[in-house]
Amino acid sequence: MPLGAIFIGFISPLLVWLIFRERSRLVDLQGRHALNWTISYAIYWIGAWILTSILIGYLIMAALIIFDLVVLIIAAVKASDRQAWRYPLAIQFFNTPGR
Repeated sequence: MPLGAIFIGFISPLLVWLIFRERSRLVDLQGRHALNWTISYAIYWIGAWILTSILIGYLIMAALIIFDLVVLIIAAVKASDRQAWRYPLAIQFFNTPGR
């Protein structure tokens, strides 16, 4: 899910979560975390886009891209170790039990 999110955004976590969430608690939990992050990222991106009118938005956008790549790579490594990882700065839209 995290690696797919790098290339096609929220569609990858959404599809994988909808199809495979009942097969594994880990997939369900990781899917919820991934969806929370992709929605949060979109909200942060919109905020940065609005701030481009005062030029700081461009810096925020660059920082968001780098931060997104880093957390998606970390999430992919954690997922390969069969660990659900909660993305930092993710707004909790989907209830994620366990914390």
